[in-house]
Amino acid sequence: MEIDASKGAPEQILALCNAKEDVKKKEVPEKIKESPEGPWQLVGSLPLFDPPRHDSAETIKRALNLGVNVKMITGDQLVHRCLAKTRMNLLQHSP
Repeated sequence: MEIDASKGAPEQILALCNAKEDVKKKEVPEKIKESPEGPWQLVGSLPLFDPPRHDSAETIKRALNLGVNVKMITGDQLVHRCLAKTRMNLLQHSP
């Protein structure tokens, strides 16, 4: 059994790897959707979550109190950015 997983854009991850060009451009053929044992079945899902560090909220609050203009730079969607800010009690400081 082969399992491939990533959190993030696979094209960006592959750019960092030593994968051959033919592997980078490989698409999953339609016939792969079925195996000799029968069609694939979903047996579960594995959510990935990368929470802020335990000291992130305090570090950011200290920086704000010192007058630092703090920005969050992330590739996550708006809902995930807001969740991270909520977890660190930072929504009142920025949209």
